[in-house]
Amino acid sequence: MNLKTLALTSALIPLSGLAAWADCTPALVSGADITCTGTTTTGLRDDTADGVSITVTDGAALSDASKHTIELDDDATVTNAGTISSGGKDAIHTDKRLSVLNTGTITGADEAIQADDDLVVENYGQIIGADEGIEGGADSTIYNEGTIT
Repeated sequence: MNLKTLALTSALIPLSGLAAWADCTPALVSGADITCTGTTTTGLRDDTADGVSITVTDGAALSDASKHTIELDDDATVTNAGTISSGGKDAIHTDKRLSVLNTGTITGADEAIQADDDLVVENYGQIIGADEGIEGGADSTIYNEGTIT
């Protein structure tokens, strides 16, 4: 092994043991169109953010051990092909006009999905809540070809 190969190998070895890190971009603000492709354990929360769209891709994991994993205000869209989970509260928690398309898994320590009014859920995956899988207020619609518990 020559010195150039040894130096390159030595530089890469410390990086090989790193776990996947949060890859949800861009930052959470009103109107943001966010895509999550990695693993994050800090969730996405801003209970004043309106008009946010979040996509969790296949293989991605978005979680929080003690808080709502996704917490937004009004007019939110969540498309999930990965995993969204909360160990302490709701996995997805919003005020009004939430739309969810789920082909992955959504798990909440309370509700998996909670919205006050105008909730629309289209589920082809798994939605699991310790209390209720889905809690929605007036004018809510649920289409299910998966599992909701």
